[in-house]
Amino acid sequence: MGTPGLAFGIIIFIVIGLLIFAIPVGVIVLVVHILNKDSKVAPQVNAAGLPVDVQPLNNSSGQNAGVPIPSEIRGWNWGAFFLNWIWGIGNNTFIALLMFIPFVNFIMLFVLGAKGNEWAWKNKHWDSIEQFKRVQKKWAWAGLIIFLVVTAFMIITMTTAGIFVAKDVGGGVQAADTFLMDLSSGNTQAAYDSMANSEKATFALTDLQAAVKTYPYLAQVTSESFSDQTYTGTTALLSGTITTDDGSTYPITINEVNENGHWKVFSFQLTEAQTDNGD
Repeated sequence: MGTPGLAFGIIIFIVIGLLIFAIPVGVIVLVVHILNKDSKVAPQVNAAGLPVDVQPLNNSSGQNAGVPIPSEIRGWNWGAFFLNWIWGIGNNTFIALLMFIPFVNFIMLFVLGAKGNEWAWKNKHWDSIEQFKRVQKKWAWAGLIIFLVVTAFMIITMTTAGIFVAKDVGGGVQAADTFLMDLSSGNTQAAYDSMANSEKATFALTDLQAAVKTYPYLAQVTSESFSDQTYTGTTALLSGTITTDDGSTYPITINEVNENGHWKVFSFQLTEAQTDNGD
């Protein structure tokens, strides 16, 4: 790559990096703006229409530590609990950034939930207790909705990926297909190499070759079908039939294990033909 091409690549890399950083930051800024919108109230004016800076009596908000906290706002803050550091930025409570410290963040979730109302009142000016409650209620609803959406997304993703039951149907069937096709093509060595390492400790290549001699139709397989597939943790049990080049079908059961994220044949069981081609 020449100098112009290298410079162009660097520019593209920087632009993509900025976008990756800017998009989530922009979303966070937008969320904070929307949830704090209620705090932007119209200024009070006098008879002449001029703004009047009125500080309601007994309004101790925004005066930091050492000020009394209205009893009406005491209690658990769900917005601080669910949105933690984002809530902290929106409520001038920057101690919430401790959420970025491993292990401390787990404790901070509950500290923010318990102390959130107090800190938000002390660290930011509020026009009234009612306004404070409205804004914090919006934070709570936003946090709950985001929590439920993220939780649902994680459940769907993990279920699809098979984390709950290690269900990798395509991978398990593919491993069995590769094993059987290698045997059918006469490549016993490749079939043996594809088997689980844990099985090779007690099952040698000569054992597999002997099995092919005992069941010669293993060298004539054209297709397979597994009607029953059971995946449990890192093991799989595939039951079905194999079809040979003369149309005969034979029951087969294949046991598999998942080694380093890949399904591999551990053992297999065969019986006599179920049906033939009718000849």
